[in-house]
Amino acid sequence: YYGWGFYYRKSLFAQLGLQPPATWAEFLEVGRKLKAAGVTPTAVGAAEGWPAAAWFDYLNLRINGVDFHRKLLAGEVRFSDPRVREVMLQWKRLQNLGFFMHDTLDKPWDAPLPYLYRNLVGMVLMGGFASAKFPPQLADDMGFFPFPCVVAHMPQYEDAPLDVLVLPKTGKN
Repeated sequence: YYGWGFYYRKSLFAQLGLQPPATWAEFLEVGRKLKAAGVTPTAVGAAEGWPAAAWFDYLNLRINGVDFHRKLLAGEVRFSDPRVREVMLQWKRLQNLGFFMHDTLDKPWDAPLPYLYRNLVGMVLMGGFASAKFPPQLADDMGFFPFPCVVAHMPQYEDAPLDVLVLPKTGKN
């Protein structure tokens, strides 16, 4: 099990007078300030699909809650539901604001990391596994914050994979 959230460079945020956002309004403001400083707010390496799916999952959890999210993923609610449309509209708003770096969209999950290291991207949504790729000289400068609250008073549900190794009981090795 490992959590997901946003990684960022503490020194970049300090230089620009930014704080890790807790709310969606704060997230949008951080993004606007990053853009004004010539830094793309975020990036996703979406070639494998699952990094982009994390964006959908978090937006859906933060907008519609865990019960709806579970029903949607179990097929009990259609993806054409208006509540899913709101999730997609929020995601589209970020794209329209220029919050995503286009250079990484068709690349593997770790493609945004070098841009993050060089302050060309301000923050990246990833799981804890990403920290294994941080250069040792930057490790202390990397910060982390959870996906911000989108709808006030919506509990902060988390989406995190559980990696397991399954072996047969009667296996030789």
